[in-house]
Amino acid sequence: MIAQPDIDWRNDDMKRVMVIPTQNALQDNFMIVTLCFDDDKFRVYEGRKLLRAQGIRVGDDLTFKQRETLRSLN
Repeated sequence: MIAQPDIDWRNDDMKRVMVIPTQNALQDNFMIVTLCFDDDKFRVYEGRKLLRAQGIRVGDDLTFKQRETLRSLN
């Protein structure tokens, strides 16, 4: 994996992978990856610069409650 090439990532590190196709042919499809462990998520975040250099963006898929909490903090 680009984010952390020194880690031996395996298919069972991912709980679920879902591809969401876009309607625009000029844009890439979205991919939602659910990792099994929070530690893995933090490892991916550590490698965000490497991913961004490859044109891959990483973001959190927050629940409605999490988004509301963040808005109230601002």
